[in-house]
Amino acid sequence: MKKSAKTRQHIIETTAPIFNQQGYIGSSLTDLCQATGLSKGAIYGHFQNKEELALAAFNYNLRQLSQAIMKRVDAEDRASDKLAAILQFYQDYHHFAIPFGGCPILNLGIDAQGQHPQFLARVVEVIKKLENHIRRLILAAMQAGEFRPNLDEQKISRQIFSLLEGAIFMTLSLNNSQYLLDATDLAQEILRDCQLSPAPLQ
Repeated sequence: MKKSAKTRQHIIETTAPIFNQQGYIGSSLTDLCQATGLSKGAIYGHFQNKEELALAAFNYNLRQLSQAIMKRVDAEDRASDKLAAILQFYQDYHHFAIPFGGCPILNLGIDAQGQHPQFLARVVEVIKKLENHIRRLILAAMQAGEFRPNLDEQKISRQIFSLLEGAIFMTLSLNNSQYLLDATDLAQEILRDCQLSPAPLQ
């Protein structure tokens, strides 16, 4: 990796938790310079503006989240077990999110409301992608005979994702992991109801 690419990556990795925790407006250029050890000119030599850096930081946090989830998902073979692996990850999500300053999707979504349409558009894109991933796993489980046929996979994926994001907000806001535990329990009940047989998800 060239020196310029290393510097750019250093800036992204260093500022990612700052943007995630303090928000776009709350993250001053002074904060970013102090954290990276670089001048304003050095930072803007790699990014056109603060918006580009903030989006790069969000995408970095999102990659860390996606890789952590997919590590568990890819370890399973059956679609229904992959869904269970997602829920198992989110049971301990607060431990994963704390070093990042919270949930990147939730934080940027709140920060972008009515102020930064480009950020909101990116959050919407990510939400739709994650919901669609859950939807495709539900559909795959139906096609494999693991779930009952003729389920509304779109509705179920929305229910599960909404449960998780709402519970993340409550868990991180109140520092109480029981909200995520309760939400994942309910999501597991939803998936159990989708099964052809009463065998519990692993």
